[in-house]
Amino acid sequence: SSSTVYFADPYNHRISKWSLSGFTASFVAHLGSMGRDLGQLYYPFGVSVYQPTGDVYILNTNNHRVEVRQRAGAHLEGPCMGRPAADGSCWLAGLLTCRRGVQV
Repeated sequence: SSSTVYFADPYNHRISKWSLSGFTASFVAHLGSMGRDLGQLYYPFGVSVYQPTGDVYILNTNNHRVEVRQRAGAHLEGPCMGRPAADGSCWLAGLLTCRRGVQV
């Protein structure tokens, strides 16, 4: 059987998804690209998976928000934790300053 593992890759502004089977790891995909818009990542330092649904929670550290991607990777217009800013983005001013992990 195989498992899926996600790694935060903050200095490349993305999340890496890997499939593990026995002692073999296979790269699957990168989630995200550098930016400030909703759905883009800027130094994401944490990632966690909510097991019942497979949803991926990303601590988008320097964008000051937590974003959620569905198991299949769909998101970009999806939910996030925080209050909407004037431009429609999700903003957690002061709440996520320099945070390094997320757990669900």
